[in-house]
Amino acid sequence: ENFNHFHHRLFVGARSKVIGKRFAIMFKTLRAVALVLALSASVQAFFSAPQGASRNGVVMMGGRKATPFGRTSTAEGKQAKVAQVNDLLDSSNLIFSVPSVGLSVKIMSNLRNRLPENSKAMVVKNTLMRRAVDGTDWATAVDVTTKENMWFFVGEEDMRGTLDAYANWVKEFKLDDKSPIKGGVFEGSSLDPKGVVAVGKLPTKQELYQQIAVSLQMAGAQGIAVRLKKAAGGKLVKAINLAYNDAEKRPDAPTE
Repeated sequence: ENFNHFHHRLFVGARSKVIGKRFAIMFKTLRAVALVLALSASVQAFFSAPQGASRNGVVMMGGRKATPFGRTSTAEGKQAKVAQVNDLLDSSNLIFSVPSVGLSVKIMSNLRNRLPENSKAMVVKNTLMRRAVDGTDWATAVDVTTKENMWFFVGEEDMRGTLDAYANWVKEFKLDDKSPIKGGVFEGSSLDPKGVVAVGKLPTKQELYQQIAVSLQMAGAQGIAVRLKKAAGGKLVKAINLAYNDAEKRPDAPTE
C-alpha cells in the first residue's frame, strides 16, 4: 500500500512538471506571435502613410515649397514671387522695409493680423525685390535691399493705420533695435526712416478734401466739390491739383 501511494505521488508530480513545461512553451510562443503581429502592423502603417507630407505652416507657391517667410528656391517659385510683388506694388502708394532677421513666424503673424485689410507685410529676397522694382517708380527701393527684409506694401488710405500698427507691434514685442524702419519709397520718391514715419502722419484723402473745402471761400465750394468728386478715383496729388486749378479758373476767385 505504501509503495502504491508513493508511486501515485511520483506519477502526479511528473505529470505536473510536463504540463508546466507545455504551458511555458505555449506562453513563449504566443508572446512571439504577438510581437511579430505588432511589428507587421507598424511596418504596414509606415508604408501606407502618405509620402511627401509638408510641414505645418509651409506655403506652396509656384509649384515648390516656400517657408512661411516666403523665400523661394526654384525658377518657377521666383517668377511667382516677383509677379506677386509686382501686383502689390501696383496697388501701393507707400512701401518700406524693416529687418526680418530673427523674427519668428508667430511674431510676424501677429503683425500681419494688425495691419489694415489692404496692407501687406512680406519677406522678399533682395534679388527678387530688385527684379520686381527694376524699371518702375519703385526702383529706388534697391537702396535698402541689404540683409534680410520684410517689406510693407501700403495703399493710399492705409498709410496711417499701417504705421500705427507697426509702431504698436514694435512696442509690444520690444523690437525697437531689432526691426527699425530702414527706408522706403513714396510715389517714386526715396524716404529715410523719418520720412516714412512722416508720410504715415499725412491726412487721408477724405481728411484733405474736408480741409480744402473749409479753407476756400464758400462761393467756390460747390464747384470745387464737383471737381473733387471727379478726382475721387485718382491719386491724392491729382485731386489737390484739380481742386486748386478749379479755384484759380473761377472769375470770382480772389486775387493777390
